[in-house]
Amino acid sequence: NVCPHRGMKISTLDCGNTQAHVCIYHGWAFKPNGDFIGAPVEKESMHGKLLTKEQLGLKKARVAIYGGLIFATWNIDGPSFDEFLGDAKWYFDTLWCRTDKGMEVLGPPQRFTIRANWKTACEQSASDGFHVLTLHRWLSEVGPYRKPGSEGGGGDLTPEMYGSEVYTAHAHTMRCIELDRKIRRLTGKDPSELSVKEKLEALPPPGVTQEMIPELLRNLSEDQLKVITWRPPQVGNFFPNGLFEFVYIPTPDGVVGVMALHAYVPKGPDKLEFVNWILAEKDTPPELKATMLRLGVQLLGTSGMVEQD
Repeated sequence: NVCPHRGMKISTLDCGNTQAHVCIYHGWAFKPNGDFIGAPVEKESMHGKLLTKEQLGLKKARVAIYGGLIFATWNIDGPSFDEFLGDAKWYFDTLWCRTDKGMEVLGPPQRFTIRANWKTACEQSASDGFHVLTLHRWLSEVGPYRKPGSEGGGGDLTPEMYGSEVYTAHAHTMRCIELDRKIRRLTGKDPSELSVKEKLEALPPPGVTQEMIPELLRNLSEDQLKVITWRPPQVGNFFPNGLFEFVYIPTPDGVVGVMALHAYVPKGPDKLEFVNWILAEKDTPPELKATMLRLGVQLLGTSGMVEQD
């Protein structure tokens, strides 16, 4: 997204359609695939050595699409995308490849700048589960978690908030959090007595409705289904700068799932841009999407209660 002429940013929009990308500085125009079309003073020597049209196109990154997300790298000769994900892909598929139609973004992203190194942001968010019980302690002081006894959590969220850390050789990490207490609270039964399908019906994964459960059964393996009804990944990262959250939010009307994707864009060694998207499955009913967006904004992003911590 940089003009090869003077380094000007070409597109300033997050989405849309166009037949040509035109640089606002000198009017250089490019096809959607990045090939150079022409310039107002194309036949003039604007500065330096003239190059052929074939040499004036936008620099192309190596791109892979996974779960509706677009990944790019300048490392043309590096490992394949599947190699890059490694063993983490098995877990990631339970989140990003679980339904027939996939996900969509709910509205434009939130953007804000933080004075911090971009490398530390994703690492601590995804793999430092120990900060949660102290920094986000208030989460255990609201809603049904305050109730005494196993059905309410007894005010002790230590197992649920810490979870189990899963990491791979390529530094992708996930925090997998046990669901047994939630399922016991919802069903009044010991989770070991329930089938995978019964657990899914009692507590569908964040962003999934009862009507979507057959899609999970089609798209995921038996072992993956066991994981998402036992210790599913709820927070994790695409190393080095992408964080995702698939979390359960207790509300007066029941448990609602919130899904978000953060990108930590480096702006130098001591500054990063935080980009926050709220997500939903495409098949989600409109009224539930509206609730997920409202809760997502309340908890995450520029004014989110969790992110402010």
